[in-house]
Amino acid sequence: MQPVVAEESFEVKAPPEKVWPFIADTDRMNRRLGLGGVRYVPIDDGAKSRTPARFVAETRLGGFSTRYEERPWEWTWTRGLSVRRDFQGSPIASLTVSWKMEAKGSGSLLHIKLEAVPRSLVIRPVVWWNLRANISGFRTLTSEIEAHLASGAPSPFLAPKTPAVVEQVERCMGELEKHGTKKQVVDRIRHLVNEASDADCVKLRPFELADSWMEDRREVLVAFLHAVPAGLFEMRWALVCPSCRTAAAEVPTLQDISTQGHCN
Repeated sequence: MQPVVAEESFEVKAPPEKVWPFIADTDRMNRRLGLGGVRYVPIDDGAKSRTPARFVAETRLGGFSTRYEERPWEWTWTRGLSVRRDFQGSPIASLTVSWKMEAKGSGSLLHIKLEAVPRSLVIRPVVWWNLRANISGFRTLTSEIEAHLASGAPSPFLAPKTPAVVEQVERCMGELEKHGTKKQVVDRIRHLVNEASDADCVKLRPFELADSWMEDRREVLVAFLHAVPAGLFEMRWALVCPSCRTAAAEVPTLQDISTQGHCN
């Protein structure tokens, strides 16, 4: 069946190297557009797959849980990226998203193209309407990116932000203070949990945060470790592929890591 196509071009008053980090941060972009976070599950060697996909992705679209096989991303720094997703048990068989970017004067010209293959003719109008709605979302997002880069407006990726449970956060802060955590570190963690976007809270790296806060790495790490039994954070260990930098496995404790690992 022929795909349903929606595409549009946008001009941004910022050079490609400034715009690229926002376009390439697809997790934050998905959340900002209301598509929800994505959980990637590696496809085992023995699993049957009709595509070159290496992962099955799980997310929510339109309020419903959905799964799709994600093919390897294709991208060129500051010039474009694209990916194809083959859906399982969905009204559409596949969706291809591609961005192209080029310099235009002192700014950038962005072109986005969405191609969806519906499983039946009946839903083609619905698919087209949804693609156009996504294009509209991208238009708003690029305007916010431009405002952020050109005039210092807040980053569009500060949202979405799920409200924290204040009473629970304060109880956990009390536990950190009991363990002798420096007040400045406690205040920084409190602000992070209460004010950071959802995407920023998915994976927290204590050393990275310590460097940005100009705090002692060990002190921040110890605070995070105390925050785990206090109920503030969950700790997981990731076995990372040195080639693609993707977590081939994630486990709650070191003893759960197997003696061998494999990245598809």
